[in-house]
Amino acid sequence: MTAIRDLEAVETEHLLGDQRGPLVKMRCTGPNVVLVGQLLPAQARKIAADLQEAAARAEYEADFYQTARAEGWTDDMIGAVVAMVCAGEVERQGG
Repeated sequence: MTAIRDLEAVETEHLLGDQRGPLVKMRCTGPNVVLVGQLLPAQARKIAADLQEAAARAEYEADFYQTARAEGWTDDMIGAVVAMVCAGEVERQGG
């Protein structure tokens, strides 16, 4: 079962694993939730890059929505533009 929880903090530290070599330990916390895991450095870098891109896109879409609403666009019009942008991103990424 998948559950979505709000996260309030993310802590990381680097360590040297006995069997796997260098690792990144990640601890995510929120109300009634603690998630602890370890990643290889390449995995940690990929997650960091994905988070950075997702944060930028979320801010862009929020700015676009607020600006379009201020200009009198309807939610249907805004949704159509955002859907086209998302479709273009999927195509650009090959799939």
